[in-house]
Amino acid sequence: MITSIFLFGGLGIVLKLLIVLCLVALYFYAKVTPIKDRLDAKHRGYYDKIDSLLGGMARSLGKSVKPYQVGEGVFLDMGQFVLFLIIAFLALAMMMGL
Repeated sequence: MITSIFLFGGLGIVLKLLIVLCLVALYFYAKVTPIKDRLDAKHRGYYDKIDSLLGGMARSLGKSVKPYQVGEGVFLDMGQFVLFLIIAFLALAMMMGL
């Protein structure tokens, strides 16, 4: 039954669009976070909304996974990466009809 919801009907399309929107938002969040202090007021408002949704999840996941060192004093935030993998897995599962 759940499979048919994802494959057919308006609810499945809406869920797929939300998953894709989350992936795009997470990408922009990861790119803008280092320069968030330089955003203008309009774009800072958008950033704050995305940060309140995705940032909280990424930070909570980041606490359980230590940062990955890619250079001297340079670390990757694994919370964002794990959140991306979760969202990407959900998108893949929905496309395959699982």
